Amino acid sequence: MVAAYKTIKIGNPLEEGVLMGPLHSKNGVKLYQDSLKVMEQQGGKIIYGGKLLEGEGNYVEPTIVESNPDAPYL
Repeated sequence: MVAAYKTIKIGNPLEEGVLMGPLHSKNGVKLYQDSLKVMEQQGGKIIYGGKLLEGEGNYVEPTIVESNPDAPYL
């Protein structure tokens, strides 16, 4: 799955071949980051991604996480 995620083209979703566009808002980026922090605090780990992408817009990496099966729901 990680190999497949590495091939995801990120950018303007109106351009051909782009699979992943930006998050809707800065608040969406904050929720993304906060959720990853909570997941890690509960014993989960990021397998791939988890970072903001530089440049204009609300772009983040596609992310694969392994959650702790005993973690409470977010």
